[in-house]
Amino acid sequence: AYEALLPQRLDLLVLGLGDDGHTASLFPEAAPLAETRRRVLAVRAPRPPVDRLTITPPVIRVARRTIGLVAGANKAAALSRVIDGPYAPVRTPGQLARSGLWIADRAAAARLEVRR
Repeated sequence: AYEALLPQRLDLLVLGLGDDGHTASLFPEAAPLAETRRRVLAVRAPRPPVDRLTITPPVIRVARRTIGLVAGANKAAALSRVIDGPYAPVRTPGQLARSGLWIADRAAAARLEVRR
C-alpha cells in the first residue's frame, strides 16, 4: 500500500548511516539489497526495532538528490568506507548514495581522506 503512494522518483532523499554502514534499513549482506523491482519492503532488522519498512536500492539510485547525515565517532569507519572505500554496497549499503552530498560532524569525518 505504501509503495503505491511513493513517487517513481524522489526529488530529495535524506538518509542516515549506521555504524555498520547500513542506510534506510538496508543492512550489510541482507537480501533486500538484491531487490530490483519492489520499491518498499517490510524487513526484519538485526537490531531494534526489528520490524521495519525500508525503501530499496532502486529508490535510492534514481533519487534526484540524496543527502546523508552522519554524526558521531562510532560512524567514522562506516563513513570512510562509504566515501573512500572500494564500491561494494552489499557490504556497505550506504554506498548506494555515495554520489550524494554527505554532511558529517568532525567526529564522523575523522577517518576521511583529505583531498586537495
